[in-house]
This record gives sequence, C-alpha cells and structure tokens, in this order.
Amino acid sequence: EQANETEIMKLRSGLELASTQRAQQASRIDQELVDLYTKKAARGIPVGRLLGRECGACRMTIGATALTEILATPRDEIVTCPDCQAILVR
Repeated sequence: EQANETEIMKLRSGLELASTQRAQQASRIDQELVDLYTKKAARGIPVGRLLGRECGACRMTIGATALTEILATPRDEIVTCPDCQAILVR
C-alpha cells in the first residue's frame, strides 16, 4: 500500500506540473485559438498534420478541390480537415 501511495503522489505531482505548464503556454496564445482547440478537443482529436493529401487526425484522404482550397489559404490562417474538422498543421 505504501508503494502505491507513493506512486499516486508522484503522479498527482506530475499532473499538477503539467497543468501549470499548459496554463503558462496557453496564456501566450491568442485566447480565440485556445478556445477553438478546447472545443475541438472535446469532440476528438483537435489537431492533425497535413501529410501530402492525408489528415493526420482522421487519416482520411482530402479531395483535390478541398486540398486546393487548403493550400491556397494564407499560412497565418487556420484551416480544418473537411472530414473531421481538426485543425490542420501545414
């Protein structure tokens, strides 16, 4: 029991540290983007990397028309997967 309690304390401490670090990082990001991420995270995977024509979040191939629109969008604007709505990192 003592070993289990010690391990639980370590895990709680790590969780508190991670929560503090996340809050610090989130404070440096535009609140609108943090809110968007949080909303998408509640539904599933919030972010996916665009790998060729594939969304890294849902692994679906993005159609040619949608891909053209995504690639034409300025780099400083947020784009989402047309299938799962995850934020795409280009």
